[in-house]
Amino acid sequence: MHLRNFSTETKTMNQQTRKWIADCCVYSLVFLFVYTATSKLSRHEIFQIQLERFPWIKHMAFIIAWVVPAVELAAAVLLLTRRARRAGLYISLALMILFTLYLAFMLGTEKHLPCSCGGVISSMSWGQHLVFNIFFTGIAIMGIVYSPPKIKFYET
Repeated sequence: MHLRNFSTETKTMNQQTRKWIADCCVYSLVFLFVYTATSKLSRHEIFQIQLERFPWIKHMAFIIAWVVPAVELAAAVLLLTRRARRAGLYISLALMILFTLYLAFMLGTEKHLPCSCGGVISSMSWGQHLVFNIFFTGIAIMGIVYSPPKIKFYET
């Protein structure tokens, strides 16, 4: 009987720890996306002008300048919604992979790149920014791994 209670307590503790890790990942991503989106929106004209400097996206700069912060804010909302959290984590992972690939592509093709990121992030070197993006890609992966696969709407 004593071993049975110990096993149940250990399982509960593991679930609590997993939830705590997932929550830390989620709130880190929410902070990142809200911060970068609001920074881009508060300096929207500058953000769009910076995007227009890249020849291969110049013709889509106006659309990208609105879509990127909108998707970042949408991801943050999904992350804060319990029922949609897992979808928010997958969208966050996709965003971070896209941002990281875009940054790696830019680093491989251009020498003097304007930074179109917002706030403090724009003061990072491109190498630091790449590491930063890889770190948050890992945070998104950890959030997916440690979050429960489905929400329990009732206890059995």
